[in-house]
Amino acid sequence: MSRVIALVLVAMLVLAGGVGYYAGTRHALAPAYVMASAECATFPQTGKTVCGRFLEYWQQNGALAQQGLPLSDEFREVSSVNQQTYTVQYFERAVFEMHPENVRPYDVLLTLLGREKFLAKYPGGNTSAPPSLTPPPSAAPSSPPPTGIIGQVFDFPAAFNKSNFRGTVTDLKDNVTLTDNGQTLKPNGKFVAVFIECANISDVPAEVGSLGFYLVDGRNRQFSLAGFTPNYSAKTQYGKPILYTKVQPGLSVEHVFVFDVAPDAGNYRMVPGK
Repeated sequence: MSRVIALVLVAMLVLAGGVGYYAGTRHALAPAYVMASAECATFPQTGKTVCGRFLEYWQQNGALAQQGLPLSDEFREVSSVNQQTYTVQYFERAVFEMHPENVRPYDVLLTLLGREKFLAKYPGGNTSAPPSLTPPPSAAPSSPPPTGIIGQVFDFPAAFNKSNFRGTVTDLKDNVTLTDNGQTLKPNGKFVAVFIECANISDVPAEVGSLGFYLVDGRNRQFSLAGFTPNYSAKTQYGKPILYTKVQPGLSVEHVFVFDVAPDAGNYRMVPGK
């Protein structure tokens, strides 16, 4: 009988939302927060206050179970992604970032916290090796390294809207070696990594996608981007941002793109997608 009563009490506590976490320790919250005003809530566990749109987003997107307790109040911070300054607030499991230029519900976005932590801990992208491990060197090119593509400028469409980016090729590495979790990736032909500075030349925020352009060789053969794994591996190996990172108008970000090309390909150029 006592066991049944204990189970009922635990179930009532969970249903009431009274179980949470703070600094990795499970604890009961009674109550989870105190409304300091009509638009603000103060959390006695950390002493921090969440207000307005951030509070609304927290309540509507998992609250304590998904976002955790606030670790800071609102403050202004420069983004490591695009060097823009945003109003942010830190929580146990997320960092909220205010984007008043976007329509709801996209006026509050989560920062790329996982990306930043991953690159800081595993700069080579190899999770099976110590974080300080130097990424493996690229293999020697099978043909003279093409230089004509360096400096090429071309326009290409954004991922999700009618905005446009202007790409400038800053570097190209032919026949590169890429790894994923310590395993060398095998291309159908060879991997070519193209580094492109992508500038948002539209008047609205936009994102660089994977279908904006192609790599064409001297024999006029057209190659699309390689799959997700080679591109993700290259971005972690070279410390570049992932695709679909939002870029504000007038700003740019350098991406690396990997193409799986024929073994005898060379003399490259970029062409925009349609």
